[in-house]
Amino acid sequence: MDRNGMSDPYVKLCILPERKQKYETKIIRNSLNPVFNETFLFSLPFNELHSKTLMLTVYDYDRLSKDDKMGQLSIPLESIDFGTTTEICRCLCKPENDDDRESRLGDICFSTRYRPATGTVTLTIMEARNLKKMDVGGSSGGWLIYWIKSSRLAKTPNGKDSSWENVAEKL
Repeated sequence: MDRNGMSDPYVKLCILPERKQKYETKIIRNSLNPVFNETFLFSLPFNELHSKTLMLTVYDYDRLSKDDKMGQLSIPLESIDFGTTTEICRCLCKPENDDDRESRLGDICFSTRYRPATGTVTLTIMEARNLKKMDVGGSSGGWLIYWIKSSRLAKTPNGKDSSWENVAEKL
């Protein structure tokens, strides 16, 4: 999350279990309601649709550190009607192994269509809505690195409990 309370979201998508074909949307800066409108094609024979799962993961881009997972959605392809173009809006789930997130993380909207002549699934990521801020307190959980007059280097979490007085006392 940025200092302004917004995120820089993008979506990574792949078909499980192989993860051979991976794609990602462009990053939408400073938004909790990004509109992507990007289309991706997956080569997939019709007889394999029932055994595959679409995985969508929303990330918050961070230029200086690892991007944060904001939420994810896993949909078995057998549950989608590929006879027509299907528009789907679903709630994002907690990222794997993350117990600290709220249960409602936002929604992602996309459309799917299967083209039997080419054996491709067309997936359009339309938008995400009501994405949650990564930190409710407005801190991205980064580290503040600074020099003290005595030339000693110190690091401290850059959270709301940190203060220069507390850090100076620790040195």
